[in-house]
Amino acid sequence: MTIRYRAAVALAATTVVFGSFGTASAAPGWTVTPTPKIAPAYALTGGSMANASSGWAVGSQIDQMWAGTVALRWDGKNWQRTATPKGLALSAVAATSEKGALAVGVKSATSSLAARWDGAKWVELPSPTPGGLPADAYPQLSAISALSENDAWAAGCAQTPDFASGVPILNRWNGKAWSAVSVPKPANADFACLRGVTAKSANDAWAVGYAGTASGPRPLTLHWDGAKWTEVAAAATGAPEAKFSNVVISGKDVWAVGFTSADPSDPRSFAPHAQRWDGKSWSITPVPVKQGLLYGVAADGKGGVYAGGYTSSAVPVAVRWNGSAWTEEKAGMPAHAVLMGMVTVPGTSTVWALGDDAEDRQQGFAARLGG
Repeated sequence: MTIRYRAAVALAATTVVFGSFGTASAAPGWTVTPTPKIAPAYALTGGSMANASSGWAVGSQIDQMWAGTVALRWDGKNWQRTATPKGLALSAVAATSEKGALAVGVKSATSSLAARWDGAKWVELPSPTPGGLPADAYPQLSAISALSENDAWAAGCAQTPDFASGVPILNRWNGKAWSAVSVPKPANADFACLRGVTAKSANDAWAVGYAGTASGPRPLTLHWDGAKWTEVAAAATGAPEAKFSNVVISGKDVWAVGFTSADPSDPRSFAPHAQRWDGKSWSITPVPVKQGLLYGVAADGKGGVYAGGYTSSAVPVAVRWNGSAWTEEKAGMPAHAVLMGMVTVPGTSTVWALGDDAEDRQQGFAARLGG
């Protein structure tokens, strides 16, 4: 059993190939919920809940790499698959209401993908994609954050297969169309890739990823003030490689998660990494798990912040910020599962972890904590 680190390690196109459990866990804490069986395999990479009885999880079928879009709808009791626009993968989704949602991903080696749920079906939308990309760059929109049905951000990257260069993608939705937004060139860097985005208001949003430098990738954080995006220096990690994969706003704080690596060629050297913005600067908050990476992060609106990921041996990583430190939150999790999306239910302390498990023929995975 091996992990494919093209998307995990590079936080680019990768998806890990594992599967999902068909019965709920009897252990306390997380409860694994049944998900549809989809051949040959699939993984869930992102999700969003409108409320406890309405939400989405998206991802891709897998056959060596991306093999088709997947969207599951939660009705309060079951996950059911819905028809989706053709493409290689859906990476992220934002529920704008019980009847509306926006999703983004990658359509082909040259095009990103965007779609809207109109209450009855998914409708593909024109998705701005940078021109002049290198061959096989696969422009992927990997994250989305919606303030309303008429205001949303999507972030991503088109990266070369050798990860030596990349083109950031940052698009904004105005209720009718997506438009491309300029991304500032990071300081002392050759290129930038974006992996996560979160918005609190029309004048306050963050995007994260990494900047490619001569000495290796470093964390990248950008802030939107209502007029332009500006780089805000992240805390220095001192590692040869460090990347952010996702970001979330929780009250007055902003959280960015990802990984550092002492040896980029060896996944066993990856270490989960988290930083906190307190309104003035970014600082590192130690994670109690020593090996692996963090891929998703979510805030429940009540001060709770949850992050998920996995180790090189497909052991799930699930941690919670308790107000002063990160603690493990693994009770009820299976021994082997890859967590890629963390989702909270508005107005509650319920959290969903999405991904794929390593023991059930590589099927999509969903587990719920609380509720």
